[in-house]
Amino acid sequence: MKRIYTTALVLLLASSNALAQWDLSNEDSTLNFISTKKASIGEVHQFKQLTGSIKDTGAVSLTVKLASVETNIPVRNERMKTMLFEIASFPTASITGQINPADLKKLAVGEAFKTSLEF
Repeated sequence: MKRIYTTALVLLLASSNALAQWDLSNEDSTLNFISTKKASIGEVHQFKQLTGSIKDTGAVSLTVKLASVETNIPVRNERMKTMLFEIASFPTASITGQINPADLKKLAVGEAFKTSLEF
């Protein structure tokens, strides 16, 4: 049985107003997950197409195009798409969460911060 763990590193770019919606930059963002086989061999994979935002209320949303999975093994990519993610029925995954909007107000343009977030 394979276990899948996900870790998201999402870099969001701010508009000029810290209270405005922040939009995810797909080129500067990664969403990785790890599959484990034979109980001890971990392999890191990623998704290549992401969209997302943080609203001024702190509501976080992320949409993952599941067909963009990349494992660096073409046959495994296809198997994950069809057998694991079932992209014909579920082409995207939606992830939502909430952060403290006060953390966004503190940021200067171009500044970043790290936070833990339950999805």
